[in-house]
Amino acid sequence: MDPLWTRNALRGRFMTGIVRFLAERSLWSMVRPRAKGWSVSPRWATVGGAGLYFYASEPHQRPHVDVVGPDWNAKIALDTFEVLVSSGKVPPKVIRRTVELLREHQDEAIAAFHATGEHRFPGTLESGENDRD
Repeated sequence: MDPLWTRNALRGRFMTGIVRFLAERSLWSMVRPRAKGWSVSPRWATVGGAGLYFYASEPHQRPHVDVVGPDWNAKIALDTFEVLVSSGKVPPKVIRRTVELLREHQDEAIAAFHATGEHRFPGTLESGENDRD
């Protein structure tokens, strides 16, 4: 195995771990790289062990939330609640519970999507903070 490939693969996993660690602790908004044109909101909510995130690099797409599990992810539309894209084995129970949560908090989710697209901290659903700078 090529040592350079191994180092790069490990570096990629390490950086992904750092980003997830910061996002889970609502610290990512302080260090996200805006110059590169992308950022991720802190975890907006948690459903069945999966985190719900919004990405600022996707402001011109249809409003959606990214649901990230340990070895899978899905993108759910905020208007129709359909699964737009998924990878890995997505548990149907988590999708069902996520859709229930989004139906209940649809306005807050759409506001958080747009706030993240404008590089503003959308707050978290758990804390009740929404659209906070």
